[in-house]
Amino acid sequence: MTKVGIIGVGKVGSAIAYSMLFHPSVDTIMLTDKNQKLCQAEIQDLLAAKYLLKKDVKIIQSGDNLRGCDYVFVCAGLSRKNSKENNRVMWEANIGMMRNIYRSLRKET
Repeated sequence: MTKVGIIGVGKVGSAIAYSMLFHPSVDTIMLTDKNQKLCQAEIQDLLAAKYLLKKDVKIIQSGDNLRGCDYVFVCAGLSRKNSKENNRVMWEANIGMMRNIYRSLRKET
């Protein structure tokens, strides 16, 4: 069986999490996001979908520990607040976030 970790449960992360419910080998979906309330809300939505689909999948909030995941999807990123934001500034902020995520994942292995 397969354990999947998802970092960031915005639009992309939640779509991936929902699609994992349909993958026959996935038995665990671990979610993490800086926004704890958003993560809990997404878990509740996935639990409702799991029930309706009659799927036997564990859906849990992982905090920062994704140890043991077979696959980890990194969907975290800063969103653009307005159309006038500089692309370079956004790029640098997101690169910094990705570096921190990568370092955190390396510590776990």
